[in-house]
Amino acid sequence: MIGQLRLLSRRIKGVVQCTRKFSEFLQLSPETSDALQHNRPLVALESTIITHGMPYPENIRTAVEVEGIIRKNGATPATVAILKGKVHIGLTSEQLEELACDENTIKTSRRDFPVVLGKKLSGGTTVSGTMIAAHKVGIPVFVTGGIGGVHRGAEKSMDISTDLTELGRTPVAVVCAGVKSILDIGRTLEYLETQGVCVASYGNSFDFPAFFTPKSGFTAPYNVLDPTEAAKLIDSSLSFGVGSGMLIAVPIPEEHAAAGEVIEQAIQQAVMEAQARSITGKDVTPFILQRVNELTEGQSLQANIALIKNNADIGSKIAIELSALRKQKIDRNIKQDLGSNSQSSNCKIQVSSSNQIVNGKKTNLKRLHPQTMFDSDKDVKMSGSISTHRSYGTECPANPPEMSNGGSSFSGRPVVVGGSNVDFVTTIPRSVIPNGGRSNVEIANTMLAQLLRPDGGTYSGEVRQSYGGVGRNIADGLARLGCNPFFISAVGRDINGDALLNSCRHMDIQGVARPDGHSTATYNATLWPTGELMLGSGYMYIHGWITPDYISTFEETISQAPIVCIDGNISAKAIEHTCDLCSKYRIPVWFEPTEMHHARKPFQTRAFEYITFTSPNRDELRAMARATGIGDAVSTSDQRQLSEQDILDECISLCQHLVEYIPNIIVTLGKYGVLVFRDKQGPFMCERGNTTKMETALSAYHYPVCFDDSPVDIVSVSGAGDSLVAAMVYGIIHGYDPHMCVKAGLLAARQSLQFHQAIPPTLSPNLMNVQDIEKLMSWKPTRLL
Repeated sequence: MIGQLRLLSRRIKGVVQCTRKFSEFLQLSPETSDALQHNRPLVALESTIITHGMPYPENIRTAVEVEGIIRKNGATPATVAILKGKVHIGLTSEQLEELACDENTIKTSRRDFPVVLGKKLSGGTTVSGTMIAAHKVGIPVFVTGGIGGVHRGAEKSMDISTDLTELGRTPVAVVCAGVKSILDIGRTLEYLETQGVCVASYGNSFDFPAFFTPKSGFTAPYNVLDPTEAAKLIDSSLSFGVGSGMLIAVPIPEEHAAAGEVIEQAIQQAVMEAQARSITGKDVTPFILQRVNELTEGQSLQANIALIKNNADIGSKIAIELSALRKQKIDRNIKQDLGSNSQSSNCKIQVSSSNQIVNGKKTNLKRLHPQTMFDSDKDVKMSGSISTHRSYGTECPANPPEMSNGGSSFSGRPVVVGGSNVDFVTTIPRSVIPNGGRSNVEIANTMLAQLLRPDGGTYSGEVRQSYGGVGRNIADGLARLGCNPFFISAVGRDINGDALLNSCRHMDIQGVARPDGHSTATYNATLWPTGELMLGSGYMYIHGWITPDYISTFEETISQAPIVCIDGNISAKAIEHTCDLCSKYRIPVWFEPTEMHHARKPFQTRAFEYITFTSPNRDELRAMARATGIGDAVSTSDQRQLSEQDILDECISLCQHLVEYIPNIIVTLGKYGVLVFRDKQGPFMCERGNTTKMETALSAYHYPVCFDDSPVDIVSVSGAGDSLVAAMVYGIIHGYDPHMCVKAGLLAARQSLQFHQAIPPTLSPNLMNVQDIEKLMSWKPTRLL
């Protein structure tokens, strides 16, 4: 929990950080990427100053000196530019030189991105363009010389800089020297107010600066005295989610303000010359700056350089204060959260690298070894009342410690990496099904032929919307069980995404990315009247945003987890990378295949070497076995005639091969229950390139669906497997023996059958009481091997 909360400050900078290397149009420099990864303050810089604002070599010299000022203060500069159709955030010295010497770069604002990117051109980003790029990777502070504004005579020309509208819709704080006097400053301030932009002057005066002069004759609506006050304004805007940018107007240093009157006269002359030459649009500002520099014999250029350096000095200090402020807020949350956990659980919790103190007693549970976490031949003791279940030869906690809000004897909390979907479920009504609504293989073809003909007709069925995704479901189940899981996923910025996240209010969704321009995953399932799946289809492309780079953002959280659950919706590379991280920190991994095509993914890389648990159904088990080089134990043509014993024999045969790769296999068998096949003496984790196995001690147990009370009406079976996994993971991290873990899972699955929701709203830690589970399922599993 500690590591996860400290990581929140990184995520506050923006879950949109996911775009930084996932888009074909974005490229971060190593320095920028490292600063984002380690939560160090960054300052974005524009590049039109280099490409269009100053002559060579002053442009490259100024760019290097400005970056040097930012670094000296302790922040990381991130100059934004487009090079050959790719937006670079952070430039090398060679790239800066190339940009400074290139006379063919395009001045790139929001409207120009499609052309410059599409044609793979190079461009200097304006205030607007730089804000867009900075926001996409989560950089909240941007330093520039000055912003564009409302041009004089705009009531006729409608010439208004896109910088102003960008400030109204992109939450980035812009530190600058105000607006140039060639513009209509009064109307510019009015337009910023209309756009909802907070404008504050910096220093001891409310005077709004006019670039070369500290006073424009207009006042700013607000004022900040120092970097700390400015950081507080930015933090409050970002935390509340206002959605617009902020303008911090810094006056030019006094030693350069004396030349303001001379420069102002030159500006007026340059404006008249521009009008005489019919220079308009984005060409006006570069012309005037160049002409003013000529008329003032370089005084304006020196003043321009001075104010940019001053802005960089102040802007970097604001970024540093903002970073420190957000870290302080996280630290306060840690203390409050730990304090509330201690009170709610009535125990003292201290976290250290070597042990924990629970209820005043020192324990030695740094992290559970998988064979300790799921081994009936070893004792697992947790603090609290212990009752011995002699029939299983293992001790289980009668009242296991709850993980409410992350509080337990573990230093971390479970992590789930996987998909989030909006599900649309169609159930065929019993009244139109032959044989009284029975759904079995014998009538399948008849139903499909009679009811689902591709003739353009509409057929009867009950349609419901719900929220799913295997990863989301497992995280939902763990949250309802009080485990406070950390969930890593992606949903779109659309109505479906809003609704899905609204359904997850009881969960921590800080790890859920919301990239622009992508739709939330949707899944359409058609069910038999009994609730079993007939067929399904899905649109899942957004899961491609859960990449290795995005997952790495949460490495510290993963390093503290007692277990990490991965679903098959993410890519094979993302699965492998997550397994690599877990191997690095010796964290057990549970892989949930999700469906038979995804089940093969761990074997497309070497991820399987680090997976400790997997929970396939029969189809997924066959797919996994085929991926390792073995065919089905029973041919497809014979499957419809299989008895329960045939099914168990087939699964055992497949598991005997698959267990060489994954030591704990939990096969879900629908109405026939669960088969658990284990290699109890397998190694904790294989090193890469080393698949040597110890002498095995294989076991296979069959757990039927059998409860010592009345049967339940089945509404839907779609969430039973995910509920089973969530409850088993709960049992593992609370020290239950393997038999009790499976029974807890079966109980949760049974609850799920009674609801349309994948995870039953009735699921809670109270259902996981060992004695109650034992009363409902007093039988012993059948050992088959």
